[in-house]
Amino acid sequence: MNQKIPPANGISLRATHSWSREARAYLSPPTGVRALNALVRRAVALSVERTLNEKAKSLFPAFREQLEAEVNAFALDVSWTDDAQIQVINRDYRGKNKPTDVLSFPFWEGESLFEGEELPLGDLIISLETAVRQANELNHSLEQELAFLAIHGTLHLLGFDHDTPSKRRAMFAWQDELFAALKMM
Repeated sequence: MNQKIPPANGISLRATHSWSREARAYLSPPTGVRALNALVRRAVALSVERTLNEKAKSLFPAFREQLEAEVNAFALDVSWTDDAQIQVINRDYRGKNKPTDVLSFPFWEGESLFEGEELPLGDLIISLETAVRQANELNHSLEQELAFLAIHGTLHLLGFDHDTPSKRRAMFAWQDELFAALKMM
């Protein structure tokens, strides 16, 4: 298949955010909802842009096929929640009855195609409670943790996985490279 991947610059990303009341409880006063939404948008946009150009083979086949239309506008939904809510979702959809930091539900797992001006990437669900705890455990900022989780989740939306040692090495090396690039911006 002759793939036409969008250029590295000029992608547009529309991200919708929903915040649960429980998630807001984990925000410290100087950390604002808008700032975190903007941070996640930057991390997702960088991940999509670089992955389309440098790792296109890793994308879901249906997503690669759809890119032939030279679409460069993408959409995703981000839900901010707490451990109790993400545990229910993790149990119901993944069979794992425990909280986690980020869940990704890609649109492109199947072969269904979408026609429109924006390609939907899928849904990211982030537990702010877990993110705060992990940031404290790792002794870095909440912003760093959320940027890392957004990159990790976005890579899942694009087709990356870490279910085997070789896939894990490839995905984690790429997410580390993206995280380093984001910190330079």
